[in-house]
Amino acid sequence: MAGVIFGFVLFLLVIIATFFSLVNVLTALAGLKPARNYSAYQPKVSVIVRSWNDDAVIERCITNLLEQNYPSDKFEVIIADDSTDDKTKDICEKFSDIRYVKVPHKELKAEIIDYVINNCAVGELIAETDADAVADKNWLAEIVKPFQDRSVAGATGPVVAGNWNSLIAATRAIEDFWHFCSGAGGRYSLAKAGIIYGGNKAYRKSAWMEVGGHPTKTMAEDAEISMKFVEKGYKVVFARNALVMQEEVGTVKQYLSERKRWTSADFAVWNKYGNIIKSNMLHHFLLMSNFSMDAWLFFSWLFIWFEPLFIIPLLLSLITLWIGFAEYKARLGFYLFAGAYTILNPLLQTLAILGVLKDRYFGSGVKWDKVWHHQIPLKWPVKKI
Repeated sequence: MAGVIFGFVLFLLVIIATFFSLVNVLTALAGLKPARNYSAYQPKVSVIVRSWNDDAVIERCITNLLEQNYPSDKFEVIIADDSTDDKTKDICEKFSDIRYVKVPHKELKAEIIDYVINNCAVGELIAETDADAVADKNWLAEIVKPFQDRSVAGATGPVVAGNWNSLIAATRAIEDFWHFCSGAGGRYSLAKAGIIYGGNKAYRKSAWMEVGGHPTKTMAEDAEISMKFVEKGYKVVFARNALVMQEEVGTVKQYLSERKRWTSADFAVWNKYGNIIKSNMLHHFLLMSNFSMDAWLFFSWLFIWFEPLFIIPLLLSLITLWIGFAEYKARLGFYLFAGAYTILNPLLQTLAILGVLKDRYFGSGVKWDKVWHHQIPLKWPVKKI
């Protein structure tokens, strides 16, 4: 009798995993829809980069931003120095075309950004990226285009890994293709809704003022302000061609530290803004399906030895990843590594969730640990669109 029940439970899990895996395939296919053909649009933009002891990468970031294909009199670059004690100030002072702002230390990144917007930024739009990032030369031109629609308050674009020469970094690179590229693009195509990602975002300053600046109830200020924009009736859109490349974590320790913070922040956002997320039921459903892929991969590999039908959701997940690779013209190595990803990433995600539970109930809570960036060359994993 116990064997019959166990077999029935496994078969039920196969059905559920296959259903959500099919949804993920459809999401990835929806992401193939060509980007909307906006006309040229060049509002005044303040590009803000928060730097916290990032002297190893800040010069590369500044040089990259100053080389954007955007009129130089239409955008400013502001480096928000979060009370660093390295050489960031000396490096920034070599550039006469940027604004360097030493910000009194704040607990959260959101407070740093809001300080700069309140005291320095003159742009109609605010754009943000990270100190370790390298943006495509058309990034700024592409991410501002949707703001021609006055109902748009926020925009985000794909984030891809520029370092993928280690096992963990390659795993993060594949995850970027799925969650930040094809997943986000597909959800927007199907549900006309999006969530801003901190490493690649832009928003209307007037809308930011209307919602009272960045909320600080969680460690995910990007997702929080997205919820506030939606609550006010604004749109948050996905700018498919606004690509940013950045350095991803390269060790298990770094991965778990970063992922514990992200996972804890996601839970907090869901808890505090669940009603807003559920206001668009299709987007809510797609989010649940897309972000559950690793869970179904975990169960599939765990139980495939008892129920061979679990090969179906495994193959569907591989197809989902391959569609995302094809959409962004990824390098061949990612197609080959995708199989290993279906094993490794679910294990890492499980460890991160267990770490969050441990820190929440048996420790001092999840904290924002500094991820140190290094002077390593970044290389586009895609043929840029």
